[in-house]
Amino acid sequence: SVRRIHAMLRKALNDAVRWELLERNVALTADSPSMRAVRAARRRTMHTWTDAELRTFLAGTEHHPLHSLWVATAFTGLRRSEVLGLRWPDIDLHGAVLAVRATVVPGPDGYQLIEDHKSADSARTIHLDAHTVAVLKRHRRTVNAACAAAGVAWHDHRLVFPTDDGSWWNPPAITVAFQRAVKATGVPGACPASC
Repeated sequence: SVRRIHAMLRKALNDAVRWELLERNVALTADSPSMRAVRAARRRTMHTWTDAELRTFLAGTEHHPLHSLWVATAFTGLRRSEVLGLRWPDIDLHGAVLAVRATVVPGPDGYQLIEDHKSADSARTIHLDAHTVAVLKRHRRTVNAACAAAGVAWHDHRLVFPTDDGSWWNPPAITVAFQRAVKATGVPGACPASC
């Protein structure tokens, strides 16, 4: 923990003073980190999954409605706001590439889809592996079926990962769904900030 590190540093510097390597221990004048800072540091601690843990998670969520989103996130490195803002025109499944051109971010009236107005040449481009392309092709058929079933109630933002009515997801709802899926599959918790 942060407090343990602070105590170890203080002891090491005390030893250096005793051995006459330092004149004084400057750590004695430093304040210990607040509990708020300690809790914040714990929240920032990241556990990165091994290949086996990722495979376990993806196999255990294969029938979950958000499985395709998690595959895309895992194999592209997209941030939560980017994957939620991803649109079909931004993906070339034949060329196995996508461009990050929109994000879902907090706004004055809730979350909103924001387009990046950079030129097409300056958009961040990500190459896709064959497995991700196959998952996205299957997912597109699912989205098209949901669009047809919703009819005029569908909000056509052309999102790759829309809600049941075609709108964008509330990002915290994705994080909650992810955390529940992690618990259900039994893999260790992953970094909550990037999910």
